[in-house]
Amino acid sequence: MGQPIVIESTEVVDGSFIVTMNRSLTSQVGEGYDSLSAASTGDSFGALLARRLFEADDSIDRVYVASNTVVLKHPGSIDDEAVSTLSSVIEDLLLFYPSV
Repeated sequence: MGQPIVIESTEVVDGSFIVTMNRSLTSQVGEGYDSLSAASTGDSFGALLARRLFEADDSIDRVYVASNTVVLKHPGSIDDEAVSTLSSVIEDLLLFYPSV
């Protein structure tokens, strides 16, 4: 059930991973989270995405979601494996039965 989110573009810049997708998850105001525990207090789609991203990669420093854009702050460089893993988390956010 549900449809995957389509990632329209990704960019890695100085320890930041920037993703643009085909769905808006928040208003233009946006939401930022500095930890899994901070994201766990929210009940929005932005908080849900932040929780899943922190769970997938515990070295993330910050997740910011504004409309259809996600910015992840990551210490150091982000390799291709991390980009793939984090992209999959975003794509599967709205799926009730994610692909295995």
